[in-house]
Amino acid sequence: MKKIFTGVMLGLIVASTGAYADVNNPHAKVTDLHTAKDSNGISYVDGLVQNTSDHVLTMMAVKVNLLKNGVVVADTIGMAQNIQPEQSWKLHAAYPDTDKPDTFQVTEVMTLPH
Repeated sequence: MKKIFTGVMLGLIVASTGAYADVNNPHAKVTDLHTAKDSNGISYVDGLVQNTSDHVLTMMAVKVNLLKNGVVVADTIGMAQNIQPEQSWKLHAAYPDTDKPDTFQVTEVMTLPH
């Protein structure tokens, strides 16, 4: 079985409100990006990630940098496995907010075909 990682860099700073990230990855679409905090005070980058291919993706990962005044102060990653064609999964990636980031940037979306 041939496994190929597809990594696509995105140079788009996404505001902390809802947004769409066009990552130019032929196998993935990332939408509805935003930050959230749960009842325990843990901060997350949330969104939806869709498998836009016609085959199962064994692994999908979204890497995110958190920035304050344009400087990276934290990073996080969200992953899912065995995502069916056209199926979406909920990105819910925790991050430390001790430096109170004001924006975030999707830096890479990776996919691994079945």
